[in-house]
Amino acid sequence: MEAVELRCDFTKISDVMTNFTGKADRYIVKEGVVMKLNFKSGFKAIKIHLWLFTDCLVIGATLDPKDQSKITLTEHCPRQGITVVGHFTAPRNAPKKKVMTENIFHLNLKKAGQPAYSKHGRHVIQCPSPQERQKWFEVLKPPVIESENPEETIYEEWDVPLVKAQHHYTKANEDDLELLEGGGLQGPQEIH
Repeated sequence: MEAVELRCDFTKISDVMTNFTGKADRYIVKEGVVMKLNFKSGFKAIKIHLWLFTDCLVIGATLDPKDQSKITLTEHCPRQGITVVGHFTAPRNAPKKKVMTENIFHLNLKKAGQPAYSKHGRHVIQCPSPQERQKWFEVLKPPVIESENPEETIYEEWDVPLVKAQHHYTKANEDDLELLEGGGLQGPQEIH
């Protein structure tokens, strides 16, 4: 991971990430090179690099045609902001020999404070093969953790929801937490 990090320019995402190895519990789940397709004004395919970590997805591209060894990191998204859609219908202006619909999925990245259906962060991704598409699709979908209790939901560490207190709670036992109204904490388990 450190060798890849040396090839990367973090300038564009330095407000959220300055290196890959900054967190002890961060590791690469999957990485690879794919094509980002754009159909807005004609057709354009850009080679991009994807790194899926335990807590986020990072996108990078080689922006300098003269130096293919340096990757500029262009986007970052926490895991809980990622959604994927497998269905893709090619627009009429898509060149049939370059657009392989069986290799394509939609990648939507929602950042904090951004509307759910913002056009920013929406990507059409084409993988080298249908098998590679399936692998990306599976690792990008939120995992389902089964519990023996049907009324319980267990969350992944990166997907733990923030729970806000609706009322002031005064600590009754020594191991309880005192919560003020509106105060929040993350709840890794939820009983329905």
